[in-house]
Amino acid sequence: MKKNKILIASVISILALVTVATGLIGFKTFVLNEPSQDPKTVVQVYIDNINSNSVDANKELVTEKFIAEIDGDVSNDTNDDVKLVTILKEETIDGNNARVVEEFDAGIIKLNIEFKLVKSGSWVDGYSWLIDEVIFPDFGTDDQADLNSSEIDIVNAALNEEIQLATIKYTVLSVEETKTIEAMHEYGDAITAGAGTKYVVIKYVVENTTKSPISLSSSDLFTLVDEEDREYTEADDWYQAFDYETYLIYDELNPNIPFEGYSVFLVPEDIESYGVASCKKDTDICYLVNLR
Repeated sequence: MKKNKILIASVISILALVTVATGLIGFKTFVLNEPSQDPKTVVQVYIDNINSNSVDANKELVTEKFIAEIDGDVSNDTNDDVKLVTILKEETIDGNNARVVEEFDAGIIKLNIEFKLVKSGSWVDGYSWLIDEVIFPDFGTDDQADLNSSEIDIVNAALNEEIQLATIKYTVLSVEETKTIEAMHEYGDAITAGAGTKYVVIKYVVENTTKSPISLSSSDLFTLVDEEDREYTEADDWYQAFDYETYLIYDELNPNIPFEGYSVFLVPEDIESYGVASCKKDTDICYLVNLR
């Protein structure tokens, strides 16, 4: 099923990236590159070495919750659905230092990872480029703060009112309460809230206001807060009902291109008043968009 493939791609690609990061220690110990290899080749050899057989290896690391999903889908499909593809984005060399940026693409997730290299060796034995540091991108907006802090200034806002944060701006377009969300595409599954709960479906538009791409998930946008100041994060299962093009999971947003999507929260059925809150980085300002 499509939801299983999305889950697999998310879990395995994240695990592959973790494997790459932790594998750096071993790579520094065992020098696999030859003196003649340039920085981008060294990085690719490194990635290939760490990521070899990653699908099978990473499946063993997945919790029991996901193993059934993976075994039920991968066995009837090819590994192309979960293959981690790397694309060279940039290579710069400055004396004894070099910088390589690779895009890691697992279908549902794309991340740019930076590798810093240094030249090591001598004119007798030859010089080799060694990976010295791996830099992962900043996830989300960093527009986080403690809503319960006495120092926070709460700014109330309304539906269809634009909220400007440090790196993004967004507008909540609509809100709907429901017990059941029907599948929005042919491979999706309907989801139903359990006893005493309901779904709050929020439609929004968000835009990157910086000059560079940022990685963003819908869960980074805002938190739902009810009349008793209880805070709720996104529901765990809502992705399976929606088309993957209508939500954000570590998606890369380019500057000044609006993205329209959804966010879904599971809340107690008896709450009547609530809104979504987000805080502006490096300030004492939080915005509360009142929805009910």
